[in-house]
Amino acid sequence: MNYTRKSLAKEAGIGIETLRYYEKMELIKPPARASNGYRVYTEEDANKIKHILGAKKYGFSLREIKIMIDKAENMKLDSNDFEILFRDKIKDIDKQINELKSLKKLLIEYIDPAK
Repeated sequence: MNYTRKSLAKEAGIGIETLRYYEKMELIKPPARASNGYRVYTEEDANKIKHILGAKKYGFSLREIKIMIDKAENMKLDSNDFEILFRDKIKDIDKQINELKSLKKLLIEYIDPAK
């Protein structure tokens, strides 16, 4: 199945500007053009966007996603590279958890200084 920019954005649940940004960031390749000049996206493009959105949902930044995509496309699928990325992500999550715990403690102390 082929998509126009508008139909792919709608299918993925993102805005057209987001799709343009993903192209600019080279998360997806520039699409082919139909004879009428419209961009033509493929099912592969749709699947890639679903993977990008899934990775974002799990807290990966676009920069991190770009690194994973580049490695996958260049067939440099070294599991050690992914392990490093995932371990770094775990460190980031742990840091965020600690920061949120500290914030929670401050807020509790603010609303109930006796605790």
